[in-house]
Amino acid sequence: MIQSRPRRPKVDLKINAYEKSLEILAGGLLVTYWAYILCHYYGFINDIGLFFKLPIESDNFKNDGQLLTFPKSVTAIYLFITLLSLFPYSFNFLTTITQENAEAEYRKATNSLRYLKIIIVLIYFLFSLHYLVDSLEAKKILIVLVILLVPILTLVAFTYPKRRND
Repeated sequence: MIQSRPRRPKVDLKINAYEKSLEILAGGLLVTYWAYILCHYYGFINDIGLFFKLPIESDNFKNDGQLLTFPKSVTAIYLFITLLSLFPYSFNFLTTITQENAEAEYRKATNSLRYLKIIIVLIYFLFSLHYLVDSLEAKKILIVLVILLVPILTLVAFTYPKRRND
């Protein structure tokens, strides 16, 4: 027989400045990603190879609308994660949720989703950059960008739990 889960407290989480900055960063990355793709879409419509074989080599040039597949996908994922973060009381937790620890546990869970949004948008952005950028110099800039972003995101992710909520 299936046992029902005990009701968890619903806590109204007030977003603090740090969490607001994470949301702005994630949203800003998504808008930047769309701007980058649309610039390529309208500027280089006939020059983009969209189908690839293994090893990575351009197979042929296909219809322009397929360039928008990655941004549409990441936007759908972004919106789904944002919607999911509105209901932290429905998540599974390793600890028992009580009225005393509910706010802290829900905040940790929603912040994890914020980090996940940033990472997913970055991954999609980097995939698109890799396939749209042809010059070696531009790929070097991309590698430097990745080398700079990974430590910064790791630093932010590991220093947040030590901060107090505003």
